[in-house]
Amino acid sequence: IVGSNNGGRELPQLKYTINDISGIANILSDIGGVEQEDCLLLINPNKKELASGFSHVAKEINTIKRTNNKVEFLF
Repeated sequence: IVGSNNGGRELPQLKYTINDISGIANILSDIGGVEQEDCLLLINPNKKELASGFSHVAKEINTIKRTNNKVEFLF
């Protein structure tokens, strides 16, 4: 889950994005049964952190696919 309060150069800072994505992560865990270690939360990432996050997710998916377990990636 990725969230940033920076809406862009010419837009004012957003106020609730971080709270919103934290809430989504909690809902996925509490109601959806997603283990917290299976949910990647990136708060205000820069380009390098975002790319690293996607790389991490890709590696995790490939590892899981080798064991024939179900993989779900929400984008």
